[in-house]
Amino acid sequence: MLVIFDIQEFEIPEFFRFVGETSKAMGDRFEWFSAELLRRYFERLGVRVTQTGGPNDKDRDIVIEICGYIGVIQCKAWFAKYISRKEVDEFRSVVSDGRFDFGVVVGVLEEKISDEAYNSAERSEHDIIVTTYRKIQEFRALEDRRRFLENRRRFLEDRYGKILPIPEDLSSTPAKAEINIDYR
Repeated sequence: MLVIFDIQEFEIPEFFRFVGETSKAMGDRFEWFSAELLRRYFERLGVRVTQTGGPNDKDRDIVIEICGYIGVIQCKAWFAKYISRKEVDEFRSVVSDGRFDFGVVVGVLEEKISDEAYNSAERSEHDIIVTTYRKIQEFRALEDRRRFLENRRRFLEDRYGKILPIPEDLSSTPAKAEINIDYR
C-alpha cells in the first residue's frame, strides 16, 4: 500500500500539575495525555497508537506501530526529579527484551532531562530518543535518524537482500513523503 504523509503542525496543549494530585495520578494522566497527542497527530497518517500503561505495564506505557516498525514509549511526568542516564539505561532493556524497533522516553519539562540521559540515548545500540511532549511533532525525526535507518537497512538486507543506500543528506526532509506500509 502506498501512503503519502502530509505532515502538518498542530497546537499542543499544556500539561499542568494539579494541586494535591498524587504522583501516581499525575503519571497516569500524563500517559493518557501523551497517547492522545500521538493519536491526534499520527493516527490520521496510519500509525497505530496503543496505551498499555497500568500497574503491570513493564515500563511500556504506549506502543506504536509506524511504517511497520514497532516502538515503545515510557512517559515520565516528573516535575521534581530529573530523567537521568539511569532511566534511559533501564529503558534500554525494555526496548531490547521486548524486541522493539525503537524506544522513546517522554518527559514533561526540558529542564528536567539531564544531559547524561540524552548522551546515554545517543550512545545506545538500540534506537532510543529522549524528548518532551512539547516536541512530539518532531517524533517524525525517527525517520531521519541515520542510525535508525542504518539498523533498519541492515535488518531488511538480512531479510530481503540488498537495498538502496540511505542518502547522505538527511537534513532536507520533504513535507510529503511516499512510504510503503506493509500491514502483515
